[in-house]
Amino acid sequence: MKFLKIFILVVSIILLVQNGTFAEEYAKEIKERTLTLPRCNKPIGVISAKSFKCKAAACQGGKIVFGEGFTIETTPQALGDGLADMLITALVNTGCFKVVERAALEEIKEELELMGVKPKQALKAADFIITGAVTALEMNAGGAGGGGLIIPLPWKFGGGLKLGKAKAHIALDMRIVRVRDAEILVAKTVEGKSERWKFGAAVGGLFGSTVGGGWFEAFKNTPLEEATRDLIASAVTLIVNELKVYAPDVVITEKTYGEGGEEVK
Repeated sequence: MKFLKIFILVVSIILLVQNGTFAEEYAKEIKERTLTLPRCNKPIGVISAKSFKCKAAACQGGKIVFGEGFTIETTPQALGDGLADMLITALVNTGCFKVVERAALEEIKEELELMGVKPKQALKAADFIITGAVTALEMNAGGAGGGGLIIPLPWKFGGGLKLGKAKAHIALDMRIVRVRDAEILVAKTVEGKSERWKFGAAVGGLFGSTVGGGWFEAFKNTPLEEATRDLIASAVTLIVNELKVYAPDVVITEKTYGEGGEEVK
């Protein structure tokens, strides 16, 4: 009996030391992260974004499958709609474009007709349309035996205990099309990558708080959340830099934001 008590005590001490090590390692990884986005003194033009198709291997039929036993109960369509919504929100916040809300176009038309206004006379046509497809969508988690996502456990300092490493990668083949002649002005790939778990830190005001009515929430505080936000930030910067030649009198500056969406001076 005495030996058993000693054994339990030793095991408990070892576990406490290991947990302390995990917590210390994780704490080092939680550091304030900033995003720098363009800001314009007036709009470059009118822009719209269509829902993005998903051509990544993870998009299989009506599901998103990251690996054996790791399937997300949502659709690739929800992912494409959500990314377009995030992009629109981010573009509005730059002040660099007037953004046409195509997703709500039918509702807007109905309201205009009720007001006795012909939609064609009131609705503004876009100068540019953003189209594209998700070509990479990966979420690989380690330390879970046969693979799969490891959910961080709560710990006393309000963060999480990281039990395994995870890598997330999302890529978007994006095209910027000029509406008046359907010319493709830009065709480039933007990416977002992350290996960082984070808790309670979000730039919701800049990009919108949800994607696809729940797809984004499924990955809240995981590396894929951060990778998605990085993707949108890269896309916004690319769009502004590529289209600024069409409005040379527009003054473009930069603003830096913290993880809570607050402006960092």
